[in-house]
Amino acid sequence: MVYTALLRGINVGVKNRVEMTKLKKTFQELDFQNVKTYINSGNVIFESKLENENEIAQLLEKSIEIDFKLEIKVLVINKIELGEICHKIDSSWVNDKEMKTDIFFLWDEIDSPDILDLLPKNSEIDNILYLPKGIIWNVSRENQKVSKIDKLVGTKIYKKITVRNINTVRKLLSIIDKY
Repeated sequence: MVYTALLRGINVGVKNRVEMTKLKKTFQELDFQNVKTYINSGNVIFESKLENENEIAQLLEKSIEIDFKLEIKVLVINKIELGEICHKIDSSWVNDKEMKTDIFFLWDEIDSPDILDLLPKNSEIDNILYLPKGIIWNVSRENQKVSKIDKLVGTKIYKKITVRNINTVRKLLSIIDKY
């Protein structure tokens, strides 16, 4: 099966620095095949014979702690799930100068449609959609500063998500589709 590992909170400023070539080696040492990294923010595509995403994530977290001396949360999503998320997002939702679209990937313990009730939001300007494994947030750039979604930072929920913009997620899917 083809998977994408999304590492939470690496290479943000000077904190949690992880070199992608070393990270790739960590994956290969776990016998994952066809390992590819995409940009420096902790996106790794790979193949594995293992079928349990949580088991894979735990293996990766332990190996990253050993290899990098960092406690990094890892979310693993398979090719099918990533495709379902991408295909359900309106193609007009982009990340550019006029619009911001992010996917908040969810760890299992908060992955429920009920999560929408706990999010700080401005329903007049925020477009928020729940899908299994993620929340899609879309807002115009001119309204981004009045959105309340930034109040999510530092909360218990925030610690159980990892965020990628839609451009990154679509690129990851295009890479996966070549496997």
